[in-house]
Amino acid sequence: MEPQRPRPFLAPDSVTASTTQRRVLLVDFTWTRNKDPRVPLGHASLLAALHTEATLEVRSLVVAVNTPHCRPHSVVSRILMETSDCLPSAIDVAFGAYVWGEDTLTAVLRGLRARGFQGRIIVGGPQISYSGAGIDGLCPEADVFIRGYGEQALRQLARSPERQAITGVHFRGEADVVAQASVDLEKLPSPWLSDLIPIAEGSFVRWETQRGCPFRCGFCQHREAGARLLRRSLGLPRIEAEIDLFCRAGVGEIAVLDPIFNAGPHAVGVLQRFVDHGFAGRLALQCRAETVTTEFLDVAGQLNVCLEFGLQTIHTDEGRAVRRGNNVARVDETFAAVRA
Repeated sequence: MEPQRPRPFLAPDSVTASTTQRRVLLVDFTWTRNKDPRVPLGHASLLAALHTEATLEVRSLVVAVNTPHCRPHSVVSRILMETSDCLPSAIDVAFGAYVWGEDTLTAVLRGLRARGFQGRIIVGGPQISYSGAGIDGLCPEADVFIRGYGEQALRQLARSPERQAITGVHFRGEADVVAQASVDLEKLPSPWLSDLIPIAEGSFVRWETQRGCPFRCGFCQHREAGARLLRRSLGLPRIEAEIDLFCRAGVGEIAVLDPIFNAGPHAVGVLQRFVDHGFAGRLALQCRAETVTTEFLDVAGQLNVCLEFGLQTIHTDEGRAVRRGNNVARVDETFAAVRA
């Protein structure tokens, strides 16, 4: 991110009385590669949910931490600039916490408080969702923490500066029940259909049709901390509308982020819709070998598909230790079918 000259940070009594709408600034520290979309899918999904709340003014700041332009003091200045015309009680700055951006997040939070920022700071993301009790100590400058899928929890939280009882939301100083926020995936608005992620002919897309996983592998975070996370699918009308959009735009490559794509209830239908549109791009799908069917392979074979399989181990004792058993004979059958 290029350094920018900030506007002066205004004290509460210098803000005009007309500034009454609540504002949310969503900040994401991403690790980017050349072909990645400028707006990450998770960030865009949060934005889409926030934009459905008419009482909120929503702003976005995406900072790539693996570039020479990422400087915490510049990020602090940008945040102060974006919030300078708001009363402290009318502004939420919400950060995503990821392992690759941990140092930057820490420096920015400290810098904001050191420069007098008095608005509410909210932190969510994987580093928060998978933390146990005592979360107040992770980010001493933060006021609120969100564990789990944050779309609906953040939207509800941002409506008011008051403390609210929201599952998965923890306020500093209160008893931490280590709960996870829930989300109704059927009702989530699409960031693609909301034009929050630009796409063009030949572009690279990260996409999802479901979240969570029915398995309980001990090393994997596609499950809620301390609880089994059942697989949940996005609404089929949304999935189909997004496919239609990608095909019209001539997207060149789609990396599907589903933990196990072929475990989803719409897997074959999703691929068939791409076939029906004559999709010529590349699809990368993470699959479970034991659940691959002949019907699935028949449809996948009509597309430019990369099937990715995570076997992890063929050793029984190791599989038992990490709660990842494999039916090796069935895996061999699947690989033979794929090669055929």
